Amino acid sequence: TFDAVIPSNRTERLIAEFVTWWTSLHEPPRKGVLARILRSHWWEATVAFMICTNALFMVYTVDHNMANARFDNTLPVWATVFEYLFSAFFCFELVINLCVHRNYFFCNANFRWNCFDLLLVVLNLIELISVVEGNAFFLRSLRFLRLARALRLFRILKFLGQLRCMLQSVLGSMSALFWSFMVL
Repeated sequence: TFDAVIPSNRTERLIAEFVTWWTSLHEPPRKGVLARILRSHWWEATVAFMICTNALFMVYTVDHNMANARFDNTLPVWATVFEYLFSAFFCFELVINLCVHRNYFFCNANFRWNCFDLLLVVLNLIELISVVEGNAFFLRSLRFLRLARALRLFRILKFLGQLRCMLQSVLGSMSALFWSFMVL
C-alpha cells in the first residue's frame, strides 16, 4: 500500500496522504427509490438494451453516411430524433447515478465505470452542441467523438459480470489445458 512508501518531500507526502484517504473511502449503503431502481435487474436490462440498440443505430448512421457521402449527408428526421433520445436516456442515467451516489460517485466500487459514463455523456453533449451550432471546422476536428460513442459498448461488460468471470476463468486455464494436452 501507500503507507509502505516513505515520501521524500512535502508534495509527495501530501499526495500519498490524499491517495491513502481516497482509497479508504467506502460508500454507505444507499436507500431510497432511485437506489432501488439502480439495483434492479430490469434497470440493468434496460440500460444494456439501450446500449445495444444505440450500437445498432450507430451502424445504421455510419452506413447511411457512407451511402450518401456524395449527396446530402444529413440523417432523416426520425434518425435525428432517435439520436437525441439516446443522448437524453444516457444523460438521465448519469443524473440518477449522481443523485444516488452523490460524493461517492468518483470513489465507490464502480468509480471507473462512473468516470467512463461521465466522459461518454460529456463527449456526446459536446458533439450534439457542435451539430446544433453548425460550426463546420469544429465538427471536422471533433470526428473522434463519434468513435467515443462506440466505446459505450464496453459498458455492457458492467452488466455481464458472470459472463466476464467465466471468460476470465477459461482464458486463465488455457495454459493448464495446453500443458495437459502436452502430457497426454
